[in-house]
Amino acid sequence: MIRSLAITLGAVGLSLAAAPAAEAKVLDLDYTVSPIGGGIYQYDFWLKLTNADGTWTPGNQFDWIIFGDRSGAGQASGLCPSGCGATSFTNFSSPDPNAALTSSSGFHQGPTIAYGANSVLLPGWQPAGVGSVLRWSGRSPIMLGKGQLYFTTLITNGPRATFQLANLTGSAVPEPATWVMMILGVGVVGGALRRRRQQQPKVTFAF
Repeated sequence: MIRSLAITLGAVGLSLAAAPAAEAKVLDLDYTVSPIGGGIYQYDFWLKLTNADGTWTPGNQFDWIIFGDRSGAGQASGLCPSGCGATSFTNFSSPDPNAALTSSSGFHQGPTIAYGANSVLLPGWQPAGVGSVLRWSGRSPIMLGKGQLYFTTLITNGPRATFQLANLTGSAVPEPATWVMMILGVGVVGGALRRRRQQQPKVTFAF
């Protein structure tokens, strides 16, 4: 059952306000997105412990995984570019029974996984080792393409990610630049066909 609960991350948010925007990259978040009709997009996520910087140690945990994170108004200027962040997320599912969908507010805003028995209390997600993956999926009316989806992990025991850029690994939705190239390509082909028709000599049959 999906447990929906609003979390105001006050004290934790205040502690992160003083943190630099660039955090140690201990995690990677990969995702795919594709349209399913009616202006709705299907998302699939893979949060992987890479420990590329060596800051993780066994027993560390990750709580309140905010994906599609947006900066709170007037609180995190510059951490999240304009236009980033999903505003809603539904049809949540995860193969991990301890992962539940909730939301966050205050300094961090966006759909959130509160990992644990009751969505709020610790402990959080404790990876068994490097390469461990937490997966989930769901739907949103917001399309977040390459360079637009940021995630944050708020934790009490170990390293964290703060407004880290997620990796778009697959999309059935063309990026804006791709749309422009497609439109230009269609225009060029159409123009060439029109010129070809105009240049063809007229054939007159005499009877």
